[in-house]
Amino acid sequence: MRRKDFFLRCGVGAAVVAVSAAMLSGNEGVQAGSNAKVSGLAGISLFVDNAYVQGENRVVKAQLDSVVPVDEILSSFNSNMVTAFALDTVSGVSEDGNSIEITEDKTAAGESTNLSDEDGSEGDKTADEMESTEEEVKSKYENIGISIAEPYVNIRKKAGEDSEIIGKLYKGSKCDIIKDKGDWVKIESGNAKGYIKAEFLARGFDAEKLIDEYGTKVAVVNTETLNVRFEDSTESRIATQIPMGEKLLVLQKKGDWYEVSVNDGDEESLTGWVAAEFVNVKIQWKHAITVKEEKAEEERKAAAEAALAAQQQALAAEQARQTSRPVQNVERVVEKPKAEIKVSTSAEGSAKGQTIANFALNFVGNPYVWGGTSLTRGADCSGFVMSVYANFGIGLNRTSRAQASNGYAVGMNELQPGDLVFYAANGRRISHVAMYIGGGKVVHASTPRTGIIVSSVYHQSPYCARRIVK
Repeated sequence: MRRKDFFLRCGVGAAVVAVSAAMLSGNEGVQAGSNAKVSGLAGISLFVDNAYVQGENRVVKAQLDSVVPVDEILSSFNSNMVTAFALDTVSGVSEDGNSIEITEDKTAAGESTNLSDEDGSEGDKTADEMESTEEEVKSKYENIGISIAEPYVNIRKKAGEDSEIIGKLYKGSKCDIIKDKGDWVKIESGNAKGYIKAEFLARGFDAEKLIDEYGTKVAVVNTETLNVRFEDSTESRIATQIPMGEKLLVLQKKGDWYEVSVNDGDEESLTGWVAAEFVNVKIQWKHAITVKEEKAEEERKAAAEAALAAQQQALAAEQARQTSRPVQNVERVVEKPKAEIKVSTSAEGSAKGQTIANFALNFVGNPYVWGGTSLTRGADCSGFVMSVYANFGIGLNRTSRAQASNGYAVGMNELQPGDLVFYAANGRRISHVAMYIGGGKVVHASTPRTGIIVSSVYHQSPYCARRIVK
């Protein structure tokens, strides 16, 4: 049955819709019971079994008990969500106590409760028949599932406990539901396609409830240069500019503006406002990992550990050689006067910077950890570059703001691999640092969401750059 017919056929549904706007409030819940007497509608008391409310992409059936005024029923539902209301009536009693029939002439809105389908069949429906309409209003997540397994559920090639395991769907990860097969569901997530037990999935309205817990709302820049402003107005001062394709964490929406976090992993956080027309807002989810991908990730982590150990051995050997002979031309990181803005660079210095940048790339994919300095277990932005340089025997200050005094100033058009690029999201105070790797790219410990990644050197507006090795 079509949804629009449902509300015309539920007794005096049309009459109640006419008066509902003035009665709705924000309370929740309706007490259970049966065959309640509903009074207060055009001088008529109605004996009803159920009330039906459409809203929030669903139809709610509520059984009623005792004498319930119409306004009390309506006040049980959120006025911002309810789109229609109806009652399943049995009979009516007028104020003088005489029994009446609810017919076209007796309803407050003048609508007949005995309508026909387009094929001429009678439109009256019982409460049991009306209950099936709840299935007609489907969630937009009806074919989407969110894993509720702890910590993960195996994805199998076929529906069965003995089937080959082809991947894992971790808790909070999203999948597309292809079809149901008994107690199993065929799903697709990331590069994995297979079967999992249905009991480990939240789907439909249950999945929608998990969006805020496991989904991350991001704004993807769709214009060449996005202005991030301090307030939700084009008259507000620009805090920073973001290039096309970059993603910003969405905090809230206000009219035609989104409040975003520009640097949710930086040492000094900054939020700003962007015009909605210049971003595409999406929900990011974690996805399944295949057996092959899991093995590749383990190999990547092992390679990172090996690279770190090899460099530490090389550094120890170099330091041993240094102590066995007179110290000459020991490289030190010193602060230079701010007036000095250029330095000459030798081919040897460029090669060393490239070696350092290449070493830093071994740790892409590792986690961001606030206050961390571990290249394998997690670091923040300044801890990352500090630890990279430390493995070459070069000491840097601990915070990004203090690191901006290390080394020598260089222009953005003079960048070489190994140089440090600093960012000040508010245009004034440095709060983030990255290492230039060449080709217009930097490697950096970005955010808790993304970990250590490679980005455009202009993923934010650069503030300054410094060269540590020359």
